[in-house]
Amino acid sequence: MDIFDTRVMLRAIELMLPPRTFLLDTFFTAQEIHNTEFVEVDIVKGKRRMAPFQRPIHEGKVISQLGFKSNSIRVPYIKPKMRTRAADMLKRMAGETIYDARSPADRAREQLAKDLQELMEQITRREEWMAAQAMITGKVTITGDEIDAEIDFLRDAAHNITLTGTDLWDDAAATIDSDLVAWRSLIAQATGLTARNAVLGSDVVEEVLHNDTVQKLTDNRRTEAGLLRAGENPIEGVIYVGNLRGIDLFSYEEWYIDDAGVEQPMIPADRVVLGADGMAARNTRHYAAIQDLEATAVTRFFPKSWEEKDPSVRWVQVQSAPLPATHTPDAFVSAKVL
Repeated sequence: MDIFDTRVMLRAIELMLPPRTFLLDTFFTAQEIHNTEFVEVDIVKGKRRMAPFQRPIHEGKVISQLGFKSNSIRVPYIKPKMRTRAADMLKRMAGETIYDARSPADRAREQLAKDLQELMEQITRREEWMAAQAMITGKVTITGDEIDAEIDFLRDAAHNITLTGTDLWDDAAATIDSDLVAWRSLIAQATGLTARNAVLGSDVVEEVLHNDTVQKLTDNRRTEAGLLRAGENPIEGVIYVGNLRGIDLFSYEEWYIDDAGVEQPMIPADRVVLGADGMAARNTRHYAAIQDLEATAVTRFFPKSWEEKDPSVRWVQVQSAPLPATHTPDAFVSAKVL
């Protein structure tokens, strides 16, 4: 390369993929931070009892109180870390010209900030995955080094549906609108709540949009060039498909890398998840205690950084103990429709 050639250093485009949190922000809006390792998840399943008739001259009728199921759950723990070696700071960083006179210390500070951001985004994406699993299966499976556990929120099996034959939504005889209404009624009967939001897998969206009955019934006036306006904030990756029989339909374009290194959609392509409002259903993001001697307060994220002298290495770590929990598990219906 001739150093006298005219060259332009274009600003680096860092293809970072920030985590999207549509499921957490829509269905798990409440947050609780605890100073314990365990959290108590109380699950109440009410009954539609009626007060009995009684003669006025007789004693009042004794009514038994409703009980509840309490699960004491050890909250999953997350503590990823990254390292920076001294030699890494002698190399040009993305977006830096080859003539940049910045010191290694300046590069180290910038790299530290980037590493912290990356680790927090990885934890947030894991939280979103946990929320998706709770919605799709009613359970969250925790696997890792010497870890193999399952958190079961005790969803009724009738709320996990698999369609077959002509009921599948890609069949000409499919009754998509009637299915959604029936599942909304199932949630209402079990919980007393109204499910107003349905998240569709990518393949399901295509079948819904090409269904003749749905095309006639769907109100899609709130579509805004692929952006859903939730209050005043547009949400990237979320497409408002329309309103069908009072149910808002959304397509959610988000993925994650699973433990086998394969990229997977956050909502499976063949699935529909219908759910009630997060506050009404008492879906909550719990955060347990940070188990670190340097942690002086309960918090969602606990970042720390330290150096090792020989060989010279700087470590940066973020710790968190998150659990998106469904306190009213029957407020969801998860259906495999293709």
